[in-house]
Amino acid sequence: MIVIKKNTGGEGLTCKDSTTNREKKNEQSTFKASRRQKLVRFELGDWVWVHIRNKSFPEQRRSKLMPRGDGPFQIIKKINDNPYTMDLPCEYGVSATFNIDDLFFFLM
Repeated sequence: MIVIKKNTGGEGLTCKDSTTNREKKNEQSTFKASRRQKLVRFELGDWVWVHIRNKSFPEQRRSKLMPRGDGPFQIIKKINDNPYTMDLPCEYGVSATFNIDDLFFFLM
């Protein structure tokens, strides 16, 4: 036998319950999104390759067949966890500060 309960309106989720449910869902989605990310940190003096993007280096990326990376360059300043300043030659004509997404370790 199936019993169906009728909702009388006052038995729903309270504001406190919905807040805790929302916080729990936010934690789950944050965990799922960040579980495959690697934590990469560079130190002063490390040698890195710089990923050349069309926006950053318009002259060095004129065609698809040109190299996508250049380097090695030495890190001379750590601004935060994301931006780093490189010892970049003046011939590039761009800022020497790059995001961590554009940097890769250079193994000697």
